[in-house]
Amino acid sequence: MVCLDCDAHYEWGTCRERDVFSYQLTDQGSGFAEYGRSFLGLFQKPLRFEELPNELILALNDAAKKFNEDNTPFTLVNVFYKNERAITSEHGGRLFAGARDQFIANLRAALGHNELVVRGPSSYDFALLPGIDPQQATRGFPNLSQRAAGPLSLDLGATLKAFGPEDF
Repeated sequence: MVCLDCDAHYEWGTCRERDVFSYQLTDQGSGFAEYGRSFLGLFQKPLRFEELPNELILALNDAAKKFNEDNTPFTLVNVFYKNERAITSEHGGRLFAGARDQFIANLRAALGHNELVVRGPSSYDFALLPGIDPQQATRGFPNLSQRAAGPLSLDLGATLKAFGPEDF
């Protein structure tokens, strides 16, 4: 058993029953129970390449090679939808999936053709921005997020987080 409040690990049966049965999960705990690690976001733990789409891994390898050769920066953007759970329970998974697909399409259009935008597993997506350092990318996130989410009727709660070469 794992306590999502304090991250303590317990063997089953080592906690008193009244503790287990009287415990109320936080929103984060119930979200984790319902959606798994995707609710917490991919980058709550170290980046693992096996969880990334193959297309993105190849592009990241190319970007890392350029960085090592001539110090060309790049930014990997992680997109997480914090309102997925609420939208899915109120409107259904199909409506969330459609809004997410439209957000990705709008993000591609806002970034242009040189950047790779891929749908990730579960509740997160990625964009690779070659030639842009993470600090520069982060400064543009509010405008980028507005351009991608603006036409949508639902607030996906998209949060963008930047990772640079030093994070790999």
